[in-house]
Amino acid sequence: MARPEKPIIGDGPVENLARELRRLRELAGSPAPTYAQLAKIAHHSRSVLAEAAAGHRCPTWKVTSDFITACGGASEQEPWPTLWNLAHAAAGQARDSSNRKRAEDLAENKGPAGARQATAVISKSVQGPAQPDPWLAGTPHEYRYQLGLLRAWAGVSLQEIRRRNEADEWGKRWIAYTTLHDALNPRLLRMPPLRIVRAIVMACEADAEQWVGAWRAINMARFTQSTPPPPGLRT
Repeated sequence: MARPEKPIIGDGPVENLARELRRLRELAGSPAPTYAQLAKIAHHSRSVLAEAAAGHRCPTWKVTSDFITACGGASEQEPWPTLWNLAHAAAGQARDSSNRKRAEDLAENKGPAGARQATAVISKSVQGPAQPDPWLAGTPHEYRYQLGLLRAWAGVSLQEIRRRNEADEWGKRWIAYTTLHDALNPRLLRMPPLRIVRAIVMACEADAEQWVGAWRAINMARFTQSTPPPPGLRT
């Protein structure tokens, strides 16, 4: 018999996400599937999935989405994107607070050397405006706008994006300027090609997993809205 999970202590966004993940697992079967069983479906280790539902830290969207799918849910439907976005933002604020506390302790207890270390800690945690978040987008227009914000945030030119993606696995060289312009044009109503999204995001040194996940969520939502499933198909 599996040991019961430790209770989740706290009422913040990270803890709320973990509770909902646990609740989803309980509803996924009778008895509820074990984390080892979910791991075979989600393609993450048992420990990674258990940690996602522990409430200690915010899991990546990829882990969260795969956890939900393994339990038979749909990650692009509410409340999951909202729950994860809130947890992700709260985790970032907690890291900033922790870094500032660490800097204060260094400056107070270690003299001039500590002050220099404190400056280094602060400089790492304060980098100006936060990196644009693809999960704030819910439409192609908004996604393209966030992608343009990412390029502005990273300070990467179209030429640099092309240079960093000189050749793909088939040896095809260069992404056309017009292709990049189209991908970043918020007036277009379709989603930009996923291959081009990857190229832009990787050139900006951002988390490609998050941008691809958000792209797929929007694309799937638009498809299911315009194309209802056949009668009797379980979705």
